[in-house]
Amino acid sequence: MDARINLGRFIENIVSVPFFSGFVHLQCYAKYFNEFNFKILEARKIIESAASTTTSITESQRKLKTLIDAAKEDLEKEEGNRQQSKFEVTQIVKQLEQLMLGKAKTLSPNNEQHVKIVIDNATKWLDQHPFALSTEYAGYATYLSNEYNAVQQQIEQDNLRILTRRELYNKMLTGVNKNNLNDKQISLIKTSANGILEWHSSNVDASIVQIEEKISEIENLEQSRLIIIDENENTIITDKSFIGIDLGTLHCCLAIFRNSKVEVVNLEGKQSRMPSYVAIDDNKIL
Repeated sequence: MDARINLGRFIENIVSVPFFSGFVHLQCYAKYFNEFNFKILEARKIIESAASTTTSITESQRKLKTLIDAAKEDLEKEEGNRQQSKFEVTQIVKQLEQLMLGKAKTLSPNNEQHVKIVIDNATKWLDQHPFALSTEYAGYATYLSNEYNAVQQQIEQDNLRILTRRELYNKMLTGVNKNNLNDKQISLIKTSANGILEWHSSNVDASIVQIEEKISEIENLEQSRLIIIDENENTIITDKSFIGIDLGTLHCCLAIFRNSKVEVVNLEGKQSRMPSYVAIDDNKIL
């Protein structure tokens, strides 16, 4: 009789105060739920049966307790995994928010908009899934991590483009200072380069496409500089210093390339204002 009473009380305690209080949202609760109901129904029949022995009643209670212990272990393990996975989701969201806070230095407008959407969606997802399984949280954490890594890679590419642009700019100015360009050519190149540099300073949120267009401009400018230098070097190598002559009725002038620049030399004072030939050495017209 005592065994029947003990089993009855054991069943009532399970029904009135479920041991999985706080875990009812977990899938593994459902895993044990039907089996539990079956075992409880079986135990009640044993209690009600006059033919039941103390051994059968005790065995029924033992099976129920074993099932409870197994369920508790699984539920506690799942809850630990669930909390860890949920924490990973919130941490990645914080990392994405940090990217937003540093947008002036890291994010292009397109990336900024994309990150904002990802953060908003993640916030909504967390609100809508307070009792998600550990596998669901882990899956969403993986998705957010992939999004974060993709944005980081884009930022690195953007920074590389900027560094490349600066490298081209510095290379261009270094080439101007070292090669044989006249003042006008140097001025034109510096003006173009400075214009691009000022554009970048004033457009920190420019899209990747716009930055690429400016890089293309600098690359074209660099090619123009090399062409100018090559032409000037070829001029010096082949001694083609003479460029042109203006034979006017009142005075004549001569355009020559000398001293690494174009010079205009007047011919006044010569015996003939319309010379039949002109020869030039380093210092004077012959």
